[in-house]
Amino acid sequence: MTIAASTIILIVAAIAILGNTGDADMISHVTEYSESKTINLPDGSVADLNAGSELSYLSEWDRTLTLKGEAFFEVTKGDKFTIETENGQVQVLGTSFNVSDRGNVFAVSCKTGKVKVDFFKTDDQPVFLTKGESVIFDKDTIKKLKVDIVKIADWKKGTFHFVDRPVAEAFNEIRRQYNVKVKVSDKRIKSRLFTGYFYTGDLQTSLNLICEPMGLSYSIDGKTVTIEPNK
Repeated sequence: MTIAASTIILIVAAIAILGNTGDADMISHVTEYSESKTINLPDGSVADLNAGSELSYLSEWDRTLTLKGEAFFEVTKGDKFTIETENGQVQVLGTSFNVSDRGNVFAVSCKTGKVKVDFFKTDDQPVFLTKGESVIFDKDTIKKLKVDIVKIADWKKGTFHFVDRPVAEAFNEIRRQYNVKVKVSDKRIKSRLFTGYFYTGDLQTSLNLICEPMGLSYSIDGKTVTIEPNK
């Protein structure tokens, strides 16, 4: 009878624990196109959420978040702080860093402190980043590189940098920042590599900064931008 009573107590305790976990609500912050947000997290950490992104976490705060899109984090010191995305996971204690996960491209840049990056879609070992280092996972390829810490998360000031990235990524950012549709007349254009930048404010100026060095032209019809090679 003593054993049976103990077993019942354990079962009741387990049900109570599971029930409490199930009661936690999911808190989500979403940004639409041409919108960004600053989010104050329960532990005093801060997340800046770029356009077309979503950040969520349980109301029973455990310093674990899920990110779709892009965000810059300034993390207060404490227990391990974890960001999970479709393509990987980032873990830190106290630091500042940028995370972007869009489609097949997963990129993390460390501004201060130290960051551990795990990849879900490859068997590669985790990558550790320190100040001024970045890692990009793109179609099963991992590339670690040095970056200018001044330019990390420059998107918060409306400036977007690209180094040897498919120009399609720049046009996708135009789409998010200006809430427009971007049509590319020749699919081969999308894979061409672009090194440069654009800043928000005026759509035509932003397009000029991308198109002119790439030998491309564009036309704007309402909310639709069409990109084509120079004639």
